[in-house]
Amino acid sequence: MKIKYLLPIIVVVVLFLQSCQGFTLSATVEACEDGLIDRDETDVDCGGQYCDPCDEGEVCAEDDDCESGSCVSEVCAEATTTTPTDSDSDDVADTDDVCEGYDDADDADSDTVPDGCDLCSGEDDTVDDDASGVADCLETEEDTTTDTDGDGLTDYEETYVYGTSNDSSDSDGDDVMDYDETSYGTDPADSDSDDDGLSDSEEIYATNSYGAATDPLDADSDNDGMSDHDEISGMYDGYITDPNDADSDDDGYDDGSEYAGATDPTNSDTDGDGFTDGFEVNTAGTDPTGDQDHPVELAEGESVTVTPSDDNKYGITLTASIDNNCTFALTVGGDSTSDTVSTGGTITYGGLEITVLVPDVTSCIFVTNANVFSY
Repeated sequence: MKIKYLLPIIVVVVLFLQSCQGFTLSATVEACEDGLIDRDETDVDCGGQYCDPCDEGEVCAEDDDCESGSCVSEVCAEATTTTPTDSDSDDVADTDDVCEGYDDADDADSDTVPDGCDLCSGEDDTVDDDASGVADCLETEEDTTTDTDGDGLTDYEETYVYGTSNDSSDSDGDDVMDYDETSYGTDPADSDSDDDGLSDSEEIYATNSYGAATDPLDADSDNDGMSDHDEISGMYDGYITDPNDADSDDDGYDDGSEYAGATDPTNSDTDGDGFTDGFEVNTAGTDPTGDQDHPVELAEGESVTVTPSDDNKYGITLTASIDNNCTFALTVGGDSTSDTVSTGGTITYGGLEITVLVPDVTSCIFVTNANVFSY
């Protein structure tokens, strides 16, 4: 293809793509451009898990809130660059050092354990024929029976298996005995095994502020997208929710989704319109935060007139008939024209769409397409 034909085509494609960009904004993006501090933003339209990171000098709660990756005294600071420390000059950073203070490359007995940390010089530290957790070269009668702190773990198990103290029955100070932690599967050398902000004892023994035992090995016990600590501490807009129940208010809309959707996870009907948040979101498709946008529920013989926003269109009157499979008789405007729509059906008049939802035993429910009507 000649260049003189190709260039106009490229220009048209570029202009088309640019014109489409304005239609990709979501509700979340709009919330990040409203000039307010809302949701979990730490400063105006920045920070938190939804918006872009904040610039230097703006308010932050943690490093991730800042473009620089550095939050100091709740203010975004200039990015800092650090060089990994190598105290023993073995070309291995201290954070990755197998044997800190010694050269990891020195291994005279070739047992993969650096000489500086070799428990059995000249013997293989990794051999444990009886699967006791203690290397064969260390095992003696005394080694496998002595328990100085009386916590149920032998001194050698504490020193060489779990990395705990043989002088303290609770090495990490979390009020759970070292031996008990090995039974629960938690780390006896870490007071918060799942790093959710609650100590192992708070989760195991229900000594937290909510008074509920949670999973000490899962930071989000109910898998609702909110950590156990944050649920019971009111970290999400002050709401205190059940860390063991993904849907604390039993409205069919889980706690994490409610927070993201700006509804109240402790109130099944946030806008007080008579319909649960879950029903509005999952079934009706209406706004659970606005009491003017909701389904309509009618008892036997009750009627309601639905008026389109366009004054040139007729209003539609619906009369419920529960005994006839929740059928609605529709009368259009002042004419005698009528039609019916039954459970599960949808009927459209102009721009007004009416859908009949699954009824209960005492009433019928319908919903119309949002932003077209008032009633």
